[in-house]
Amino acid sequence: MINFLLKIPSIRKRVLHRIKYNYFNELNISIPLKNNYWADLMQTDSYDSFSEIFIHNEYEGFIPDIEIKSLIDLGAHHGFFSVWLQSSLKKVKLKTLLVEPSARCAPILTQLLQKKEYKGNFFFINKCIGNPEEGKIQFFDRPHMASSNFKEDEGELAEKVSVLTKRDICQWQNPPYDLLKCDIEGSEWDLMDYYGNILKKTKFVVIEWHEGQGEFDKFVNQISGLGFSIIKSSQEASGQSIASSTVLLLIKNNRF
Repeated sequence: MINFLLKIPSIRKRVLHRIKYNYFNELNISIPLKNNYWADLMQTDSYDSFSEIFIHNEYEGFIPDIEIKSLIDLGAHHGFFSVWLQSSLKKVKLKTLLVEPSARCAPILTQLLQKKEYKGNFFFINKCIGNPEEGKIQFFDRPHMASSNFKEDEGELAEKVSVLTKRDICQWQNPPYDLLKCDIEGSEWDLMDYYGNILKKTKFVVIEWHEGQGEFDKFVNQISGLGFSIIKSSQEASGQSIASSTVLLLIKNNRF
């Protein structure tokens, strides 16, 4: 009887819709990667993040040519950047701190930490970048990698999220840190303003600047003021003369 009903396109479409939006995590979709690693797609918007990193290769060419043993992943979302980087390192077990404020992403990252290939090496903190003196700040949790500290619509409701502190990071692991990745939808300014001590102890940073929170040239000046030099820019790679809405940068700490 069920097989007969599923042959009817309208019924099959409704069943698939319900499965996709109500039971997606039970489909156990897992995609094989390099060196026997896997990427699990646990929510309906998982593919957006997966596609950005693994298919469109957003970070290809933006990883420094050094031995990377420690990583701070700010704006971890579903953890795919960390998984991508780990899967490319054949002999190194990457010590990784995943920082993500989204309550939607928290169960996925918690589950990721329990997988045998990451257990003991991946650590997760459910906090956001901001002024540590405030303790908690507003956060707008949206699907499809659109979450941020900034309101986009008058009808949006914010939740209160704890702010990451220097102590949180140092309790995970003492500096120096080999690489910090930052994609936090405009809060990269807060990273520069409040986490200078951590940045100064980090060898390389791959960071995405977002239009709307401050001018690109000013952001570049702030990078320089912290003692970093730009090694590579997606703006230069694309041949653009004016900064686009987002610019990916690989910057090097001149102290190392």
